[in-house]
Amino acid sequence: MAPDPPKIRVIVRKRPLNRKEEERGDSDVLECDCATSTLYVNEPKQKVDLTKFTERHTFRFDDVFGEDVDNDALYCTAIQPLISTIFRRGKATCFAYGQTGSGKTYTMQPLPLRAAVDVLSVLSTPDFHGVGLHVSCYEIYGGKLFDLLNARNKLEVREDGKRRVQVVGLREVDVHDVDVLQQLVEHAAASRSTGSTGANDESSRSHSIMVFALRNGNEPKRPVVGKLTFIDLAGSERGADTYDNDKQTRLEGAEINKSLLALKECIRALDSDARHIPFRGSKLTEVLRDSFMGKAARTVMIANVSPSLLLLRAHAEHPALRRSSQGTAPAADAALDAELSALMAAEDELVAAHRQHIEDSMAHVREEMALLGDLDGGGAAGDVEAYAAELTGLLAEKAAAVAALQLRVTQFRRLVQTTLERHARAGSGAGQQ
Repeated sequence: MAPDPPKIRVIVRKRPLNRKEEERGDSDVLECDCATSTLYVNEPKQKVDLTKFTERHTFRFDDVFGEDVDNDALYCTAIQPLISTIFRRGKATCFAYGQTGSGKTYTMQPLPLRAAVDVLSVLSTPDFHGVGLHVSCYEIYGGKLFDLLNARNKLEVREDGKRRVQVVGLREVDVHDVDVLQQLVEHAAASRSTGSTGANDESSRSHSIMVFALRNGNEPKRPVVGKLTFIDLAGSERGADTYDNDKQTRLEGAEINKSLLALKECIRALDSDARHIPFRGSKLTEVLRDSFMGKAARTVMIANVSPSLLLLRAHAEHPALRRSSQGTAPAADAALDAELSALMAAEDELVAAHRQHIEDSMAHVREEMALLGDLDGGGAAGDVEAYAAELTGLLAEKAAAVAALQLRVTQFRRLVQTTLERHARAGSGAGQQ
């Protein structure tokens, strides 16, 4: 059996220009050098005197695939080495990452089928008699989990006595041949949440997670002895892509970007062997904690990229794509990510303050109703002057609370604007190595 692959690998896959980009007149600004695992971005620019020139950015990864590389070749490089990992009681994870419309689902859909062929082939050998392949699939949409193989039943996430994260109620299907898995893949795809965005007419609005669990039927409770997880992440979006979207779609986009940032922070912490991994940053990272932890855990990230100039903007918002095969993110990227983390914390504080304001407002309403009741009943508050004085006090408290919340909102919006401007400046100047 082949040796285990590295702990974390980053693979970039470029797709060809699509019809929409060709009709728009977009040019292909990407150049792939598969031999050196290098991606070049040829960015057209213009000087003050209107002279045109091309600025060349260089990015290096563990592997780089151009549009001429098919899914079979991608599988052999990205997934096949992970098969040996799971048969050594390891945990392997592969996820596709990229902007909406970059080709993530196209990349991910055939990979489980190819993997199943290899897994079932190994299971047919005498060494693994009694071990079976069990498949489950669920999505994370709006911070909630839904079973894609069981009528979209809502699922719960809990920790067991050993502090392992369990998805409660998830249906597992015993798979003996690839045809059964093909049906499961098609059923899950049909059940998944999609929607139209400014960047893509049919965009995945959820994170889809398919799990291959190897269970030993000869042992009590049929424990998992190996696990391979495929994750088709929802597409990340730039602010410019959301202007024409309705409120629900914008909220979805904000939730998606927040969970992707949390995932990136976990990957970065794992890559640098940090003592603390922020898995509780989102529901996505929480359910993946078990897949990422342990010496036998292996992760492959397939970064899908568009060949048009829009890619440069995606790079500005996702510095994780600039990770080289030899090291972790540059200090400038770490600083920008720290700012984004601070922005997320400020968002949580604002939401908490808003909730508290609503509770306080309801308390004020109850006090006002009680005050009116006393006045109507001729009680102690029957004195109109006393009533007016107490009402004035209540209104002053409400006004102060509104002013305090408004100040928080103003400060948060200022922080958002400042962070986005810094991120944009960093993105326009980054990339040269």
